[in-house]
Amino acid sequence: MPVGRSDTISQTIASYIAPYINDGATLQLGLGSIPGAVATAITDRQQLKIRSGLIDASIARLEAAGALCTDTPILGGVALGDSALYQSFHHNPRYNYQAVPTTHKVADIAATEQFIAVNGALEVDIFGQVNSNAVSYTHLRAHETRH
Repeated sequence: MPVGRSDTISQTIASYIAPYINDGATLQLGLGSIPGAVATAITDRQQLKIRSGLIDASIARLEAAGALCTDTPILGGVALGDSALYQSFHHNPRYNYQAVPTTHKVADIAATEQFIAVNGALEVDIFGQVNSNAVSYTHLRAHETRH
């Protein structure tokens, strides 16, 4: 599913997630229809902050809706979208692009109040290992969670 598109299932999932996202929260939104649907569902929030590896159309929607804190830069690692989206980001001082060791610095994330990460997954096994990027047995990337 292209970035920024949403389907009925993603919108339903987003409706369960959105109530947990309060004004002033710091968000990390991943790639896919569910994070995009969550962004759409929370455009009525205020003073949201972004600390994310990915900056895409969902972040731009939040910015356009006035949901993001204007006193805090939008911290991201990479932009993903169409040429119009890239033009809106180009030379925009609101966007602060940094390397992964900065965007995903565990100590900084742990110290952030109301930090909420929304990502998609294709599979979760009984050990809590999450497969988020494999199709037809072609492994692209996996993440492991620890409880």
